[in-house]
Amino acid sequence: VTEMAMLAPALSGALKDGRSYQLTAERATLPNGDDQLVQMQNVRATIDLLNNSQVNIRADQGRFRRKTDQLELTGNVVATRNDGYKLETAAAEIWRDSAGYAAKSTHPTRITGPAGRALADGFVVVPGFDPIRLTGVVRLRLDGDFQ
Repeated sequence: VTEMAMLAPALSGALKDGRSYQLTAERATLPNGDDQLVQMQNVRATIDLLNNSQVNIRADQGRFRRKTDQLELTGNVVATRNDGYKLETAAAEIWRDSAGYAAKSTHPTRITGPAGRALADGFVVVPGFDPIRLTGVVRLRLDGDFQ
């Protein structure tokens, strides 16, 4: 067997601090029977945040490395929060380290939301998924309500 395929795979669970997550895809494959690497198409994820909100993530492609608990997303990566903020980039990584889960991108990133919009060369998210730190050259326009 050179490749094993799964239709509509789903994974759900809880992070160490009890917050839940769900990961689904339209299709997933284990290339060359390697059960440590899962390649996915049309990836969707939902992660509970520390402030009792959620982030919903989607991407055209994903690669999940089971051994390192790392998710690489590529193609139209969009993350939306239920407070109206949206992040868009071409590719991003989510991984686990000793402090928890973190994320980053070195690709141009656009964030839009109620308070305005930002364009940056990339981003870094510290464990806990809040706050987002924009990296490189950043252009910011604030035009919302700051209550």
